[in-house]
Amino acid sequence: YDFDSMTDSDFIGQVFADLVETPETTAPLLTADGVPVSGKDGPSTLTYSITWRRFAEQSRLQGAWSVRIVRAEKLPVCDTVLWASRASSDPFVKVFAYSEDESYRCVQRSTVKVKNLDPTWDETFDLPVAKPEHASLEALVGSPKAEDFPIGLMLPAVAYTLEVPKAETEGLKYWKELMNAICGRQFRSFLV
Repeated sequence: YDFDSMTDSDFIGQVFADLVETPETTAPLLTADGVPVSGKDGPSTLTYSITWRRFAEQSRLQGAWSVRIVRAEKLPVCDTVLWASRASSDPFVKVFAYSEDESYRCVQRSTVKVKNLDPTWDETFDLPVAKPEHASLEALVGSPKAEDFPIGLMLPAVAYTLEVPKAETEGLKYWKELMNAICGRQFRSFLV
């Protein structure tokens, strides 16, 4: 995305990647229609890596996927001004994790790199994964679906302990869906 303070931020491109161990990889940015994005110096790319971190046995979490956004290169100009020599972009990255049915999502956002067509972020985003035996102890109840949130807002991570069996069953269903969203089991994407 290209940050704009007075209007909605401009979509630049996206990279889709499975949540699996991935060494530092450079991938082409694609439009929403799957067409490669190009800046004035050639095809635009995003460099990232994905690692799994296992937590201690006594932790309620199995671990977390760490998505490291390294840099983007050759981004297109999105901010034009009266002088062409000052035209640039103010890019930032959004990391999305979706549930398998895409009804829930988790969104994390990088810093904005002002007037930079070749930004370096070197930022890491963690997506925690709960242990199954602990996921049933707490349940997210009445969690709004992703479409109830404007793009860019995260789902609330508010947990309640439930004692009523029916409520616990319903809550556990929502909890598992949210865990799918946080874990990004199906896929997650980086949007620049």
